[in-house]
Amino acid sequence: MMQGTDRSTMKFILVGYLLIYGLMHVYFYLRLRAALFIPSTAGPVFVTFLALMVLAPVIVRLAERRGWEFFAHLFSYVGYSWMGFLFLFVTLSLACDLFRFLLSFSTFRIPAKLAFLIPAVISVLAYVYGYFEARDIRVTHLVITSPRIPESLSALRLVQVSDIHTGLIVRGERLRRMVEEVIKLKPDLLVSTGDLVDGQIDSLKEAVSLWQEVNTIYGKYAVTGNHEFFAGIDQALVFMEEAGFRVLRGEAVVPVLGLCLVGVDDPVGRYLGFDTKLEIPPRGEAFTILLKHQPFVSSRHRGKFDLQLSGHTHAGQLFPFSIITALYFGRQEGLHTLPDRSQLYINRGTGTWGPPVRIFAPPEITLVELKHSNPDGSGRF
Repeated sequence: MMQGTDRSTMKFILVGYLLIYGLMHVYFYLRLRAALFIPSTAGPVFVTFLALMVLAPVIVRLAERRGWEFFAHLFSYVGYSWMGFLFLFVTLSLACDLFRFLLSFSTFRIPAKLAFLIPAVISVLAYVYGYFEARDIRVTHLVITSPRIPESLSALRLVQVSDIHTGLIVRGERLRRMVEEVIKLKPDLLVSTGDLVDGQIDSLKEAVSLWQEVNTIYGKYAVTGNHEFFAGIDQALVFMEEAGFRVLRGEAVVPVLGLCLVGVDDPVGRYLGFDTKLEIPPRGEAFTILLKHQPFVSSRHRGKFDLQLSGHTHAGQLFPFSIITALYFGRQEGLHTLPDRSQLYINRGTGTWGPPVRIFAPPEITLVELKHSNPDGSGRF
């Protein structure tokens, strides 16, 4: 259960979201009015629509909890699609504003109508492109070599998915295609590095059945992401376990001789007042893979793993937000060698959060092959 002080944390997050997202809508409306003539009778209609879009994510959660599936679907698709368009429009429009400001020192001017329409049209085209990119799943083949990997594991196929966000947007046929891609890879071991769930679990019976179709030799394992806690950790754990995943929460397992899997909770759960498991045991003789949602390498974990598999960043999901995530996380995708000769791999995410689009950040499933090497061996693509 969430404590009272942590409900206040959620309220703070909600107020921050409403303020920032609301200001983006105010900016859009002001740009719209400056560019186009809006009849007095149409003004309230636009304002009402924009207000509903600001509140759409909140309405979606409330509708889900009350079992109003039609309204939940309606506001999720319309609201999150609008969110994607608005993020693109505001970014492009601000860039256009800067360009117009620089032009103000010359005699050349860009009309307000054109300054609105250019970002709007480009945003629509980018959104359409991003819709199809989000469904173009790429398989990354990653080969990790280490003298700590026994030769007996050289044929093992470990498949990583991350940030699927199963819910109102990622479900049905789209989720089925993801699962089919996983099955095609014939995994010996399947891991999910967080955010497998993003919605009310009661409406995800079909998703449970889909994941049950994935058969592996050594099992399916998962860790929590921040959205498991947002969706409701108790229900999220039930979903993952019914789907056939063993959820690792501060514990280690040996699915096959010579390989140790360790998993930890996402730290967001602690900030929200939930009981979280963040510690891991010391590294033993087996090659150790740490499953951790966020790609930060904690000082408490250094020296306790050989390879960390993470996700969370979505590689920005929407350009140019990939620039922001790259600056914040430092590393946002791919393989990275750490100072202690351990390695970190960050999956771009298999699904989407919010807007069902990706721009220059295609969805990913990672196929990891482990190979024994001499002491000077290293991981490579």
